[in-house]
Amino acid sequence: MKGKSILLGIIILTISLSAVSGSNGDFYNISFNSDDVVLHMDIKDNDVVYFTQNGNVYRADINSNKSVLLDSIGSKVAQITSSGNMVSIRTQDQKLYVFNHDKRVLYKFIAHQGDLQRVIIDDKGYLAVITLKDIALGTREWVGYVYSPSGDLIAQNSSNSVLSSFTSLNDKLVFGAGNGNVSVYDSSGSSRLWVNNIGTRIKDFLHYGDDVLLASEKSIYALSYKEEPVLSKILSIEEYPDLLVSDNLRAGVSSTEGCLYLLKNYSLENQFSFNGEEILKNCQGNDKIKDVSLLGDKTIVLTDKGKIFVIEGAENKLLINKNYQGMITSKVSGYLDGSGKLYVVSVEDYKLDFYSFDNILKLQGEINTAKDN
Repeated sequence: MKGKSILLGIIILTISLSAVSGSNGDFYNISFNSDDVVLHMDIKDNDVVYFTQNGNVYRADINSNKSVLLDSIGSKVAQITSSGNMVSIRTQDQKLYVFNHDKRVLYKFIAHQGDLQRVIIDDKGYLAVITLKDIALGTREWVGYVYSPSGDLIAQNSSNSVLSSFTSLNDKLVFGAGNGNVSVYDSSGSSRLWVNNIGTRIKDFLHYGDDVLLASEKSIYALSYKEEPVLSKILSIEEYPDLLVSDNLRAGVSSTEGCLYLLKNYSLENQFSFNGEEILKNCQGNDKIKDVSLLGDKTIVLTDKGKIFVIEGAENKLLINKNYQGMITSKVSGYLDGSGKLYVVSVEDYKLDFYSFDNILKLQGEINTAKDN
């Protein structure tokens, strides 16, 4: 065993629970089965919506234990990207939809020059369509078309290096490039107000409070822009960044090698890695991280070994064993209800599972008490 394991408070469950009663809070585990592969889920407050490969959008209603069809875009999905509660859906027939949990806005593709490379949406609803075109022999140009949350084309930006990331920052637009440039533009994208080269490819941006977190090779930065831009390095990591998540109070960064860094107030709060059913307080675990969600003081982690951990502070409170071998889709998230109770939601291909954190812990306590007696 590598490193020091966190063993206190651990509860190991090989989930076979399916107890459901009439009250939506009185259950251990509820499952929703889908006719098609579930590609993505989006949770706002306690409202869980999921998207399937065939272009259908459903709400999982735990009161009735049934899925409610919200809409169908009528085409198979080619790509889904998301940030916060904003979801962009690109179909195989080149239509683009944006879902913001309250309404669906259709972005009709205009005749963009070049080949479509990627679609990036930020959690404010700004969307960038990145294309690539040949402008001369051996010379290529990347173009970013930026749409407002209402679906209007508001800006266009060109680069001779791959445009790898995008976000909005107050009334500014920010692009990250493969050559390491971080560029801030005005709201029209026509005037570059500031540029800084950090020396390595920009992988991703994420809003964190009033600022933007920036992930690059082995480094995490914070970018603020009030009277003038300020770029600060806030964390060095041992490997390359993979997932970047935030709930505005905390931020989490996972590495490609399976280390999780949790930040609070721009400082490192905790560091974990995973080895089977163990959590290590270092980066020496062997398992990769598939998904991370931050909810209040809880951190939910899914590993490539099919383990779902619920961590509170530095202590593991719950371990759910799942079998994700051969799965196309594997995700985990959750929500807190009005009374602060935690529900963990996981996706595996054709199924969503809801787990009541408090009810499972209560059940485990009753089992342990019965054993002691």
